[in-house]
Parts: sequence; C-alpha cells; structure tokens
Amino acid sequence: MVAKKKTTKKKTPKMLKKFRMDAGHTIYSLADKLGVDYTTVSNWENGNKYPRPNKITELEDLFGVSYRELFEDLPEDQIAELERRRYNKN
Repeated sequence: MVAKKKTTKKKTPKMLKKFRMDAGHTIYSLADKLGVDYTTVSNWENGNKYPRPNKITELEDLFGVSYRELFEDLPEDQIAELERRRYNKN
C-alpha cells in the first residue's frame, strides 16, 4: 500500500491583516489589545480559525468595519503591498 502525499492549499490572508497594519498594530499589539495570544491573531489573519462572537464585536468596533469585510480574502496586489511594507519598514 502506497501512502498518499497530503497536499495543502495555501490559504489567502484575510483583510484583517491590512486593517491591522493600516492601524499601526503588530500581531503582538493587537493580541494584547484583544486579550488573546499572538498566534490566535495569526490564525485569524490566515483563515485557519475565526474569532468568537465577542472578539468579532471588538474587531468590528476597533476597525469600524463589518465582520464580512474583515474576513474577505486579500487580493493579490494587496498581499504584495503588505509584504513590501513588512520588509521595508527601516
């Protein structure tokens, strides 16, 4: 019997990442503000997990947008822009 190789589809980052960066938050500062671990914020941004209802409300209030907008996939051009900003901060 031959084991099948598991293929994983790369998930598209969510708009939450853009809103976070636009507001000047790091993953760590947003996690502190929301009272969660930084890995939780990372999982939200990457679509691996979604926030509980109370955290959804906090995110909506913090960024002034709806849950649906926060968790839309980032378009390719915005992913590239965020990567440029991430590596050109100096």
